[in-house]
Amino acid sequence: MKKRILVIGEHFSENLGDGVICQSVEFLINQFFPDSELILSDLSGRLYFMNAYKGQEKFSVRSKYLISKWTHRALSKNTFLYALYVHGRWNRAANIKEKSDQEYDLAIFAGGQMFMDYFSLPIHRHMKYLVKNNTPTIFNACGMGRVNSTLLQKRLQQALSHENINSISARDHVNQINEKLLNTDIQATQSHDCALWTKEAFNIQKKESNVIGLGVISLSNKKDKKVVKLYTDIITELNNKGDEWELFGNGSFDDHELALKIAHSLGYDESVIAKRPLNPTELVQTIANYRSIISFRLHSHIIAVSLDIPTIAITWDNKVDFFFENIERPDRVFQYDSHFQDVLTKLFEAEQMGYDNDLIRTQKEECLSNLVENLALAFDSDLLEQNETPISNIEV
Repeated sequence: MKKRILVIGEHFSENLGDGVICQSVEFLINQFFPDSELILSDLSGRLYFMNAYKGQEKFSVRSKYLISKWTHRALSKNTFLYALYVHGRWNRAANIKEKSDQEYDLAIFAGGQMFMDYFSLPIHRHMKYLVKNNTPTIFNACGMGRVNSTLLQKRLQQALSHENINSISARDHVNQINEKLLNTDIQATQSHDCALWTKEAFNIQKKESNVIGLGVISLSNKKDKKVVKLYTDIITELNNKGDEWELFGNGSFDDHELALKIAHSLGYDESVIAKRPLNPTELVQTIANYRSIISFRLHSHIIAVSLDIPTIAITWDNKVDFFFENIERPDRVFQYDSHFQDVLTKLFEAEQMGYDNDLIRTQKEECLSNLVENLALAFDSDLLEQNETPISNIEV
Protein backbone atom coordinates (compact mmCIF):
# COMPACT_ATOMS: atom_id res chain seq x y z
CA MET A 1 0.00 0.00 0.00
CA LYS A 2 1.27 3.47 -0.89
CA LYS A 3 2.37 5.37 2.20
CA ARG A 4 2.13 9.12 2.72
CA ILE A 5 5.09 10.11 4.88
CA LEU A 6 6.03 13.54 6.27
CA VAL A 7 9.82 13.97 6.55
CA ILE A 8 10.69 16.75 9.00
CA GLY A 9 14.21 18.16 9.15
CA GLU A 10 16.42 21.11 8.34
CA HIS A 11 15.90 20.55 4.61
CA PHE A 12 16.77 24.14 3.68
CA SER A 13 19.32 25.02 6.33
CA GLU A 14 22.27 27.16 5.30
CA ASN A 15 24.38 24.44 6.93
CA LEU A 16 23.93 21.93 4.13
CA GLY A 17 25.02 18.99 6.26
CA ASP A 18 21.49 18.98 7.65
CA GLY A 19 20.11 18.62 4.15
CA VAL A 20 22.44 15.68 3.58
CA ILE A 21 20.88 13.95 6.59
CA CYS A 22 17.35 14.55 5.26
CA GLN A 23 18.10 13.29 1.78
CA SER A 24 19.87 10.22 3.17
CA VAL A 25 16.79 9.37 5.24
CA GLU A 26 14.57 9.89 2.20
CA PHE A 27 16.80 7.50 0.25
CA LEU A 28 16.58 4.80 2.91
CA ILE A 29 12.81 5.12 3.24
CA ASN A 30 12.48 4.75 -0.52
CA GLN A 31 14.38 1.46 -0.37
CA PHE A 32 11.48 -0.03 1.59
CA PHE A 33 8.63 2.05 0.21
CA PRO A 34 9.60 2.93 -3.38
CA ASP A 35 6.05 4.02 -4.15
CA SER A 36 5.65 6.14 -1.03
CA GLU A 37 4.80 9.82 -1.24
CA LEU A 38 7.36 11.81 0.77
CA ILE A 39 6.26 15.29 1.80
CA LEU A 40 9.02 17.54 3.16
CA SER A 41 8.56 19.96 6.03
CA ASP A 42 11.50 22.14 6.96
CA LEU A 43 11.89 22.06 10.73
CA SER A 44 12.40 25.85 10.83
CA GLY A 45 9.56 26.55 8.39
CA ARG A 46 11.63 27.58 5.37
CA LEU A 47 10.51 26.83 1.82
CA TYR A 48 13.79 27.17 -0.08
CA PHE A 49 17.55 27.68 0.20
CA MET A 50 18.90 31.20 0.55
CA ASN A 51 20.56 32.37 -2.69
CA ALA A 52 24.19 33.38 -2.87
CA TYR A 53 24.94 37.10 -3.00
CA LYS A 54 26.29 37.80 -6.49
CA GLY A 55 26.33 40.47 -9.17
CA GLN A 56 23.65 43.17 -9.00
CA GLU A 57 21.89 41.44 -6.11
CA LYS A 58 25.02 41.43 -3.95
CA PHE A 59 24.28 44.58 -1.98
CA SER A 60 20.67 43.85 -1.00
CA VAL A 61 21.18 40.18 -0.18
CA ARG A 62 24.45 40.79 1.63
CA SER A 63 22.92 43.66 3.60
CA LYS A 64 20.09 41.40 4.78
CA TYR A 65 22.67 38.77 5.72
CA LEU A 66 24.74 41.24 7.78
CA ILE A 67 21.66 42.64 9.56
CA SER A 68 20.55 39.11 10.39
CA LYS A 69 24.05 38.24 11.59
CA TRP A 70 24.27 41.26 13.91
CA THR A 71 20.78 40.62 15.28
CA HIS A 72 21.59 36.97 15.95
CA ARG A 73 24.73 37.90 17.86
CA ALA A 74 22.93 40.60 19.87
CA LEU A 75 20.20 38.18 20.99
CA SER A 76 22.36 35.08 21.39
CA LYS A 77 23.06 35.84 25.06
CA ASN A 78 19.38 35.30 25.89
CA THR A 79 18.50 31.77 24.78
CA PHE A 80 14.73 32.21 24.89
CA LEU A 81 14.66 35.55 23.05
CA TYR A 82 17.06 34.17 20.45
CA ALA A 83 14.88 31.12 19.78
CA LEU A 84 11.77 33.31 19.69
CA TYR A 85 13.40 35.69 17.20
CA VAL A 86 14.49 32.88 14.87
CA HIS A 87 11.38 30.70 15.06
CA GLY A 88 8.65 33.18 16.04
CA ARG A 89 8.01 34.53 12.54
CA TRP A 90 4.38 34.19 11.47
CA ASN A 91 5.23 33.09 7.93
CA ARG A 92 7.41 30.22 9.13
CA ALA A 93 4.75 29.16 11.61
CA ALA A 94 2.20 29.24 8.78
CA ASN A 95 4.46 27.09 6.60
CA ILE A 96 4.78 24.50 9.36
CA LYS A 97 1.02 24.42 9.86
CA GLU A 98 0.39 24.01 6.13
CA LYS A 99 2.76 21.05 5.89
CA SER A 100 2.07 19.23 9.16
CA ASP A 101 -1.69 19.80 9.61
CA GLN A 102 -2.64 17.06 7.14
CA GLU A 103 -3.36 13.34 7.16
CA TYR A 104 -0.22 11.17 7.00
CA ASP A 105 0.56 7.52 7.54
CA LEU A 106 3.75 8.55 9.33
CA ALA A 107 5.83 11.56 10.32
CA ILE A 108 9.56 11.17 10.82
CA PHE A 109 11.95 13.71 12.29
CA ALA A 110 14.94 12.89 10.11
CA GLY A 111 17.73 13.57 12.60
CA GLY A 112 20.51 16.04 13.34
CA GLN A 113 21.11 18.00 16.53
CA MET A 114 17.40 18.64 17.16
CA PHE A 115 17.14 18.23 20.91
CA MET A 116 18.29 21.67 22.01
CA ASP A 117 16.94 25.08 22.97
CA TYR A 118 17.21 26.39 19.41
CA PHE A 119 14.75 23.85 17.97
CA SER A 120 12.37 23.46 20.91
CA LEU A 121 9.74 25.81 19.48
CA PRO A 122 9.54 24.36 15.93
CA ILE A 123 9.49 20.78 17.27
CA HIS A 124 6.68 21.79 19.63
CA ARG A 125 4.86 23.50 16.74
CA HIS A 126 5.09 20.44 14.46
CA MET A 127 3.94 18.11 17.21
CA LYS A 128 0.88 20.29 17.87
CA TYR A 129 -0.57 19.31 14.47
CA LEU A 130 0.76 15.74 14.43
CA VAL A 131 -1.01 15.12 17.75
CA LYS A 132 -4.19 16.77 16.45
CA ASN A 133 -4.26 14.34 13.49
CA ASN A 134 -3.02 11.39 15.59
CA THR A 135 -0.13 10.84 13.16
CA PRO A 136 2.30 8.06 14.15
CA THR A 137 5.62 9.83 14.71
CA ILE A 138 9.24 8.76 15.11
CA PHE A 139 12.39 10.69 15.92
CA ASN A 140 15.31 9.15 14.05
CA ALA A 141 18.98 9.36 15.10
CA CYS A 142 18.67 12.79 16.70
CA GLY A 143 21.48 14.54 18.53
CA MET A 144 21.35 16.61 21.72
CA GLY A 145 22.76 20.11 22.02
CA ARG A 146 22.48 22.80 24.68
CA VAL A 147 19.32 22.79 26.78
CA ASN A 148 19.83 25.76 29.09
CA SER A 149 16.47 27.55 29.09
CA THR A 150 13.94 26.14 31.56
CA LEU A 151 11.06 27.44 29.44
CA LEU A 152 12.40 25.86 26.26
CA GLN A 153 13.24 22.63 28.03
CA LYS A 154 9.61 22.35 29.19
CA ARG A 155 8.40 22.96 25.64
CA LEU A 156 10.68 20.21 24.36
CA GLN A 157 9.67 17.81 27.14
CA GLN A 158 6.02 18.44 26.35
CA ALA A 159 6.58 17.88 22.63
CA LEU A 160 8.30 14.54 23.31
CA SER A 161 5.65 13.27 25.73
CA HIS A 162 2.76 12.69 23.31
CA GLU A 163 1.30 9.21 22.86
CA ASN A 164 1.48 9.32 19.06
CA ILE A 165 5.30 9.12 19.29
CA ASN A 166 6.21 5.51 18.58
CA SER A 167 9.97 5.61 18.99
CA ILE A 168 12.98 7.84 19.55
CA SER A 169 16.55 7.01 18.57
CA ALA A 170 19.62 9.14 19.19
CA ARG A 171 23.09 9.30 17.67
CA ASP A 172 24.62 10.75 20.88
CA HIS A 173 23.89 11.58 24.54
CA VAL A 174 21.27 8.84 24.86
CA ASN A 175 21.40 8.83 28.67
CA GLN A 176 21.05 12.60 28.94
CA ILE A 177 18.09 12.58 26.55
CA ASN A 178 16.34 9.92 28.62
CA GLU A 179 17.09 11.64 31.93
CA LYS A 180 16.53 15.27 30.96
CA LEU A 181 13.90 15.25 28.22
CA LEU A 182 11.76 12.10 28.32
CA ASN A 183 9.02 11.64 30.91
CA THR A 184 7.20 8.78 29.19
CA ASP A 185 7.51 5.02 28.89
CA ILE A 186 9.40 5.46 25.62
CA GLN A 187 13.17 5.61 26.03
CA ALA A 188 15.67 6.75 23.43
CA THR A 189 17.82 4.03 21.87
CA GLN A 190 21.27 4.31 20.31
CA SER A 191 21.58 4.74 16.55
CA HIS A 192 24.00 6.14 13.96
CA ASP A 193 23.72 9.18 11.72
CA CYS A 194 21.99 8.30 8.43
CA ALA A 195 24.45 10.54 6.54
CA LEU A 196 26.79 7.53 6.66
CA TRP A 197 24.74 6.51 3.61
CA THR A 198 25.72 9.68 1.69
CA LYS A 199 27.61 7.84 -1.05
CA GLU A 200 24.61 5.67 -1.89
CA ALA A 201 21.97 8.35 -1.33
CA PHE A 202 23.65 10.85 -3.67
CA ASN A 203 25.29 8.30 -5.98
CA ILE A 204 28.56 10.21 -5.80
CA GLN A 205 32.03 8.63 -5.65
CA LYS A 206 35.27 10.25 -4.53
CA LYS A 207 37.45 11.61 -7.34
CA GLU A 208 41.12 11.00 -8.00
CA SER A 209 42.70 14.10 -6.48
CA ASN A 210 45.82 15.55 -4.91
CA VAL A 211 43.96 18.43 -3.22
CA ILE A 212 43.56 18.64 0.56
CA GLY A 213 40.29 20.28 1.62
CA LEU A 214 40.36 22.72 4.54
CA GLY A 215 36.86 23.02 5.99
CA VAL A 216 36.01 26.27 7.77
CA ILE A 217 33.54 27.18 10.51
CA SER A 218 32.69 30.61 11.95
CA LEU A 219 31.43 30.70 15.53
CA SER A 220 32.62 33.87 17.29
CA ASN A 221 35.25 36.57 16.86
CA LYS A 222 37.55 34.95 19.44
CA LYS A 223 37.30 31.46 17.95
CA ASP A 224 37.46 32.76 14.38
CA LYS A 225 40.88 34.28 15.13
CA LYS A 226 42.07 30.85 16.25
CA VAL A 227 40.75 29.28 13.04
CA VAL A 228 42.61 31.88 10.96
CA LYS A 229 45.84 31.30 12.90
CA LEU A 230 45.65 27.51 12.63
CA TYR A 231 44.87 27.48 8.92
CA THR A 232 47.47 30.10 7.98
CA ASP A 233 50.08 27.89 9.68
CA ILE A 234 48.74 24.75 7.98
CA ILE A 235 48.61 26.39 4.56
CA THR A 236 52.12 27.77 4.91
CA GLU A 237 53.42 24.29 5.73
CA LEU A 238 51.48 22.68 2.89
CA ASN A 239 52.97 25.25 0.51
CA ASN A 240 56.45 24.38 1.79
CA LYS A 241 55.76 20.70 1.10
CA GLY A 242 54.31 21.40 -2.33
CA ASP A 243 50.87 20.00 -1.44
CA GLU A 244 47.74 21.34 -3.10
CA TRP A 245 44.94 22.68 -0.89
CA GLU A 246 41.58 24.46 -1.05
CA LEU A 247 39.35 26.11 1.55
CA PHE A 248 35.68 25.10 1.66
CA GLY A 249 32.53 25.52 3.73
CA ASN A 250 29.25 23.70 4.33
CA GLY A 251 27.19 26.44 2.69
CA SER A 252 27.06 29.02 5.47
CA PHE A 253 27.60 32.68 4.55
CA ASP A 254 29.61 33.13 7.77
CA ASP A 255 31.90 30.22 6.89
CA HIS A 256 32.53 31.61 3.41
CA GLU A 257 33.34 35.05 4.86
CA LEU A 258 35.87 33.49 7.22
CA ALA A 259 37.43 31.51 4.36
CA LEU A 260 37.88 34.83 2.53
CA LYS A 261 39.57 36.28 5.59
CA ILE A 262 41.99 33.34 5.73
CA ALA A 263 42.75 33.65 2.02
CA HIS A 264 43.32 37.40 2.20
CA SER A 265 45.58 37.08 5.25
CA LEU A 266 47.94 35.02 3.08
CA GLY A 267 47.67 37.24 0.02
CA TYR A 268 45.29 35.03 -1.95
CA ASP A 269 42.00 35.91 -3.62
CA GLU A 270 38.76 33.95 -3.77
CA SER A 271 40.20 31.47 -6.26
CA VAL A 272 41.63 29.35 -3.42
CA ILE A 273 38.13 28.82 -2.00
CA ALA A 274 35.72 26.21 -3.33
CA LYS A 275 32.53 27.65 -4.77
CA ARG A 276 30.04 28.03 -1.93
CA PRO A 277 27.68 25.03 -2.26
CA LEU A 278 24.04 26.01 -2.63
CA ASN A 279 22.43 22.62 -1.95
CA PRO A 280 23.37 19.28 -0.33
CA THR A 281 24.40 17.67 -3.62
CA GLU A 282 26.91 20.46 -4.28
CA LEU A 283 28.35 20.01 -0.78
CA VAL A 284 28.87 16.28 -1.34
CA GLN A 285 30.41 16.96 -4.76
CA THR A 286 32.77 19.50 -3.20
CA ILE A 287 34.07 17.07 -0.58
CA ALA A 288 34.32 14.27 -3.17
CA ASN A 289 36.95 16.37 -4.97
CA TYR A 290 39.50 16.06 -2.15
CA ARG A 291 42.08 13.40 -1.37
CA SER A 292 41.61 14.17 2.36
CA ILE A 293 40.22 16.94 4.55
CA ILE A 294 40.85 18.85 7.76
CA SER A 295 37.57 20.31 8.94
CA PHE A 296 35.28 21.46 11.74
CA ARG A 297 31.65 20.77 10.82
CA LEU A 298 30.37 17.32 11.78
CA HIS A 299 28.78 16.42 8.47
CA SER A 300 31.83 17.31 6.45
CA HIS A 301 33.44 14.43 8.37
CA ILE A 302 30.50 12.05 8.02
CA ILE A 303 30.32 12.73 4.28
CA ALA A 304 34.06 12.14 4.01
CA VAL A 305 33.80 8.85 5.89
CA SER A 306 30.97 7.71 3.64
CA LEU A 307 33.10 8.53 0.57
CA ASP A 308 36.18 6.85 2.15
CA ILE A 309 38.09 10.14 2.26
CA PRO A 310 40.48 10.51 5.23
CA THR A 311 39.45 13.31 7.58
CA ILE A 312 40.90 15.13 10.59
CA ALA A 313 38.67 17.10 12.97
CA ILE A 314 39.20 20.35 14.82
CA THR A 315 36.64 20.02 17.59
CA TRP A 316 34.21 22.79 18.56
CA ASP A 317 31.28 20.70 19.85
CA ASN A 318 31.33 17.36 21.65
CA LYS A 319 29.19 15.84 18.88
CA VAL A 320 32.36 15.89 16.76
CA ASP A 321 34.32 14.05 19.46
CA PHE A 322 31.47 11.56 19.86
CA PHE A 323 31.46 10.72 16.15
CA PHE A 324 35.20 10.05 16.00
CA GLU A 325 34.99 7.93 19.15
CA ASN A 326 32.18 6.01 17.48
CA ILE A 327 34.29 5.19 14.41
CA GLU A 328 37.20 4.38 16.77
CA ARG A 329 39.44 7.21 15.56
CA PRO A 330 39.51 9.61 18.56
CA ASP A 331 43.19 10.31 17.83
CA ARG A 332 42.11 12.23 14.72
CA VAL A 333 40.49 15.02 16.76
CA PHE A 334 42.41 18.18 17.64
CA GLN A 335 41.81 21.47 19.48
CA TYR A 336 41.88 25.01 18.10
CA ASP A 337 45.28 25.60 19.67
CA SER A 338 46.84 22.30 18.53
CA HIS A 339 50.17 22.63 16.75
CA PHE A 340 49.72 22.64 12.98
CA GLN A 341 52.50 20.08 12.52
CA ASP A 342 50.70 17.58 14.77
CA VAL A 343 47.52 18.02 12.72
CA LEU A 344 49.33 17.47 9.43
CA THR A 345 51.29 14.49 10.72
CA LYS A 346 48.04 12.81 11.73
CA LEU A 347 46.44 13.73 8.39
CA PHE A 348 49.21 12.05 6.38
CA GLU A 349 49.01 9.04 8.70
CA ALA A 350 45.23 8.85 8.19
CA GLU A 351 45.75 8.93 4.43
CA GLN A 352 47.85 5.79 4.76
CA MET A 353 45.68 3.96 7.32
CA GLY A 354 42.16 4.83 6.12
CA TYR A 355 39.25 3.54 8.21
CA ASP A 356 38.01 0.30 9.66
CA ASN A 357 35.69 -0.33 6.71
CA ASP A 358 34.08 -3.34 8.38
CA LEU A 359 33.12 -1.12 11.33
CA ILE A 360 31.68 1.55 9.04
CA ARG A 361 29.69 -1.07 7.14
CA THR A 362 28.33 -2.47 10.40
CA GLN A 363 27.28 0.99 11.58
CA LYS A 364 25.50 1.67 8.30
CA GLU A 365 23.61 -1.60 8.60
CA GLU A 366 22.72 -0.84 12.23
CA CYS A 367 21.54 2.63 11.18
CA LEU A 368 19.27 1.11 8.54
CA SER A 369 18.02 -1.64 10.86
CA ASN A 370 17.14 0.94 13.50
CA LEU A 371 15.21 3.02 10.98
CA VAL A 372 13.35 -0.04 9.68
CA GLU A 373 12.46 -1.19 13.19
CA ASN A 374 11.08 2.25 14.01
CA LEU A 375 9.07 2.30 10.80
CA ALA A 376 7.72 -1.13 11.68
CA LEU A 377 6.63 0.13 15.10
CA ALA A 378 4.85 3.09 13.54
CA PHE A 379 3.07 0.95 10.94
CA ASP A 380 2.50 -1.95 13.32
CA SER A 381 4.05 -4.40 10.88
CA ASP A 382 7.16 -6.44 10.19
CA LEU A 383 8.82 -4.62 7.31
CA LEU A 384 11.70 -7.04 6.99
CA GLU A 385 9.32 -9.90 6.28
CA GLN A 386 6.68 -8.05 4.25
CA ASN A 387 8.88 -5.84 2.09
CA GLU A 388 10.76 -6.97 -0.99
CA THR A 389 13.86 -4.91 -0.23
CA PRO A 390 15.79 -6.54 2.62
CA ILE A 391 18.88 -4.89 4.04
CA SER A 392 21.19 -7.37 2.33
CA ASN A 393 20.03 -6.14 -1.09
CA ILE A 394 21.17 -2.55 -0.48
CA GLU A 395 24.76 -2.20 -1.55
CA VAL A 396 26.97 -0.84 1.23
